[in-house]
Amino acid sequence: MLALGACGDDSAVPTRDGAVADGGASDAGADAQTDAPSSPANLGLSDSVHDYSGVLVGTSSAFSVMVQNRGGSPSQLPSAALNGNDASQYSVSTAGCSAPVPAGGACTLSVSFAPTTRGQKVATLTVSAGGLSIGTVTLTGIGLRPPTLTSNPLTKAYASAAVNMDGAAQTFTITNDGDVASVALATSLAGTNPGDFVIGAQTCMGMTLAPSGTCIIPVTFHPTALGARAGSLVISAGGGIMTTVALTGTGAPVLEGTPASHDFGSDSKLNPSNPAPATWTVTNHGTSPLTLSLSGSGDTGTFSVGGGTCPTVTPAALGAGMSCTIQISVPAPGLGVPQRVNTATYTYSGGGFSTSFTATVTITL
Repeated sequence: MLALGACGDDSAVPTRDGAVADGGASDAGADAQTDAPSSPANLGLSDSVHDYSGVLVGTSSAFSVMVQNRGGSPSQLPSAALNGNDASQYSVSTAGCSAPVPAGGACTLSVSFAPTTRGQKVATLTVSAGGLSIGTVTLTGIGLRPPTLTSNPLTKAYASAAVNMDGAAQTFTITNDGDVASVALATSLAGTNPGDFVIGAQTCMGMTLAPSGTCIIPVTFHPTALGARAGSLVISAGGGIMTTVALTGTGAPVLEGTPASHDFGSDSKLNPSNPAPATWTVTNHGTSPLTLSLSGSGDTGTFSVGGGTCPTVTPAALGAGMSCTIQISVPAPGLGVPQRVNTATYTYSGGGFSTSFTATVTITL
């Protein structure tokens, strides 16, 4: 008879030659487990939709999507592509997924939204490996216009004003045409002659303008010298956000006459040509009426003064900011002194101010 092994020792199996093979079944099971094939790579994406919400035009916002390998084998190298009408508004970096994804591992794609124009932008991110699509991510975002300041009106050419006196005032309306609020506004005057313009009681300085919000700035022309004056109104909101309004005007004497002279040329005593009258315009640039008196000197008998709206019987008043005209002519050259230039000067004066006009004509036989 064959000898039996110890009770309970199931692993002892007698061989034909009487030897006992110990643990044969366990070794076979271990070999079977070792030889079983691994599960294939199984890639998936951490997200299927991403909304960037609002992003300022000219800036960018990034989002990370994970490529996950839930299988038991390394994947092939992932790749990514952007599609859709607004694909150019997005970009994807695969630097974080530059090698196959190991079993149970993950890698990261970085997707940026950098709008170049305002409005809704939609695109699709498609991720593939080995020529097969792993999945897609729908990308949405809104391009927002930064705070943008505009002025109404954009420029102002003021009427002439008397030197060292307030001229006309103009109110400028400032609007934020952007999609987000501005920071606190600052206002200032600049340009060649900033001291010739005065900012009045305004609502813009220090104000934060919401989208479509407005504020006002009154500016008065106050010339400090004669002639052309120029300046600019500057409204800024930091970060290079600003608008500039061009301001121009002319500093004038309180009482101004234009032109200052006129030459009638030659006129014959025997064959008068009756040259056309000259028109002299007189303006009160001041802020109160002037009582004017008209006087003449020189060869006044050669010329005739009359017509138009200026008073020839003086004294008479000319209102603040008002103008009038008067005509000066050579009605009868026979009254002039022959064979020489006849000259007469006419002057309006009042309130300590004056303006003159000089007329000339050469009288021939």
